[in-house]
Amino acid sequence: MFNMKPHTELIQSHWIDSYGHLNEAYYVVAFSNATWPLQNNFKIGLEYYKETGCALFTVETHIRYLKEVRAPAILSINSLILDVKDKKLWIAHQMEAEEIKRATFECILIHYDTINCCSRPFPKNIYNDLTRAKTPSLPKWVNSSITL
Repeated sequence: MFNMKPHTELIQSHWIDSYGHLNEAYYVVAFSNATWPLQNNFKIGLEYYKETGCALFTVETHIRYLKEVRAPAILSINSLILDVKDKKLWIAHQMEAEEIKRATFECILIHYDTINCCSRPFPKNIYNDLTRAKTPSLPKWVNSSITL
């Protein structure tokens, strides 16, 4: 497992909806913004893309909205590596504001070669680093489904 400094982000005024709280689309923006430092931590960010033509593309997400966020607020987002397989990466983020859990996010990313337009296995050194960083046990809130 790895320990990374949380991503912090100030809520922008245009992210607030007519009800006075964070619009659901901007939860995704904040979580996406938190994914870049995670990628950079494993050297698979923008520099990696420029050097190799390979990138991480999101293929599935699941968000749980737990408690509303109102402005002004500073978001703090912690990241986890849940699993890695060949060319797929399963990550999670947990959002807090004022030390209260506000939302969770999990997604599957695919390692994609943009030059040859196909998915590719992670390079062995990156795969090994991601594997070592996996959380030892999944949080209870991951891998859930939507039901009524």
